[in-house]
Amino acid sequence: MSGIFGGTSFKRKILIKGLQKIKHRGKDDWGIFCDQDVCLGHNHLAIIGLTKQNRQPFKLQRDGDFYVCLIFDGKIWNYLDLKKELIGKGHNFFTKSDTEVLLYCYLEWGEDFAKKIDGMFVFAIYDQKNQKIILARDWIGEIPLHYNYDGSKLYFASEIKAFESSFSAKTFPPAHYLVFDLKTKTPVLKKYYKLPTLSINDSFRKATKKIRELLIEGVSKRLISDVPLCALLSGGIDSLLITYILKNYQPDTEAYVISYDKIDKKGDLYYADRAAKWLGIKLNKIFVTQKEVIEKLPEIIYALESYKYYQVYAATANYFLAKRVKKDGYKVAFSGEGSDELWGSYDTTREGAGLPEFKKIRRYLIENIHKGNLNRINKVMLYSGSIEIRSPFLHKPLVEYCLNLPESYITKGGERKYLLKEAFKDYIPLEFLQRPKVTIQDGSGTSDIFKKYILSSEYNKKNYTDIQMIFRDIFDTLFQSKRKRRAKKDL
Repeated sequence: MSGIFGGTSFKRKILIKGLQKIKHRGKDDWGIFCDQDVCLGHNHLAIIGLTKQNRQPFKLQRDGDFYVCLIFDGKIWNYLDLKKELIGKGHNFFTKSDTEVLLYCYLEWGEDFAKKIDGMFVFAIYDQKNQKIILARDWIGEIPLHYNYDGSKLYFASEIKAFESSFSAKTFPPAHYLVFDLKTKTPVLKKYYKLPTLSINDSFRKATKKIRELLIEGVSKRLISDVPLCALLSGGIDSLLITYILKNYQPDTEAYVISYDKIDKKGDLYYADRAAKWLGIKLNKIFVTQKEVIEKLPEIIYALESYKYYQVYAATANYFLAKRVKKDGYKVAFSGEGSDELWGSYDTTREGAGLPEFKKIRRYLIENIHKGNLNRINKVMLYSGSIEIRSPFLHKPLVEYCLNLPESYITKGGERKYLLKEAFKDYIPLEFLQRPKVTIQDGSGTSDIFKKYILSSEYNKKNYTDIQMIFRDIFDTLFQSKRKRRAKKDL
């Protein structure tokens, strides 16, 4: 995982300043590249290819004097397959990383090569010879990217805090790439992927088998790493399935759970503890107090770059999880993110189950997951601990398959995630499959902390009417000056 920052008409000092603001995304190395009107910067979290050969910005020199230069954040799951294909086309490789593969993909297949990539990524390529910049983001938006174009200048970054005038930035859409012509100063945004609409006629039994196989494949593809892997285990079906599959590949898997002040009334701590004992793995328990949460609340909101209460609640648990995971020496953690969107198992969407529009609702949740949960877990886990999150439920073939199954399969039995439970009922004890769904904030108890906080004397002093106002007030204190400042002298 990494942080990227760059654009046109930059001053070098602004590039360095912006990289410092997102240094948490990668503390192992950093680098900058400036040429003519273009500046690119990168903070690196070393996970694949741990040598200095993989340092970014990654440059290739051709014909003695021109560069193709890349900055990249993410992981390419199929990079070894792509590398083999590229070697067959005559390309030579000098590193073991997916970064070099990505750059040669561009040289071989051109600016729309992103459609060949299976991974989570954002990247920027500066093609000096053809005088253009190419930006791209993965198909679902697992990795954040923000950008702005003011009519002549383009700039972009992993997080909006990198920009001097942060809130002029927009979110770069998933499944798109942008070509910026440095001669005409004009961008062209193109879509390279759309969720397919398929007619799947598999039987119910065949569907359960296929789902099991695809989820296992999703985990196995995400095992690529030169550093140790761990799991986030809440004891719910999503995280349990991921941990169960991971443990089959990595018997010494360790897992992490968070709880509010050691109080757990059959919440995440209870179920995670039982699940870890059944799996035979080590469970690391993190306990957080109300005082710690309130003290760190501004930092959590700053990391999240949002004041939406349901995101702040969940981000609080992520923040303290990441700190402990980092302390124990991990850089990569597996999670069950994406499952709720895939199955439409939220309270607000479950009401539509069985109705014709339920399939549309689930598709909508997947297409917009980058705006909420993926943004939250990526930014907060990296800010607090420089932890890369891997989410096998977002394995593209699994998503494409599940979104196109007959609706009767999804809602059969009237249960949440009925089809998923059926797929693993012969592998997972019934007590875990039957656990009622809870959110991370309710399961960990962090929502209770905020309920108590709004009743505290500090809350009453400020005459707030709800918790959202508290978060908004903190957010404005952190970012208000940036909203007003346009940084004319810098950009």
